[in-house]
Amino acid sequence: MLVEAEQIAEGGDDPVTKLRALIHSHVRLIIRHQREVTIQLRDVGALTGMCATELQDLRDRVQHCWQRVLDAGHAEGLLRTNDHVVTNGMLGMLNMVTFWYRPHGDHSPGEISEILASALLDGVVRATEQV
Repeated sequence: MLVEAEQIAEGGDDPVTKLRALIHSHVRLIIRHQREVTIQLRDVGALTGMCATELQDLRDRVQHCWQRVLDAGHAEGLLRTNDHVVTNGMLGMLNMVTFWYRPHGDHSPGEISEILASALLDGVVRATEQV
């Protein structure tokens, strides 16, 4: 997850394209490694010592990649906010895919990624016409 996040964050695309790519990558990897991610999310509090430190460092580095992309998008006027609460909220929402995804469900991993990317980037409120 970190390797792909770093590659996307450092790439040459605009921040919105990078953000969409981060979402797709994150969901795809969570689904591919669903068992491991579920254990990590559920049992992270049980880790101590170097294991806890190393895992937290990896999580921080992934979050930092996302934050850099949001910071760039906000600086360019493409995103309304770069608040770390939004960054952490997005990651939290995406991480929860591991708990409800079913391989034989109604949507493929790619479809799930696109649904979530659209919801995060475009919102869920329908724009109303100005009269």
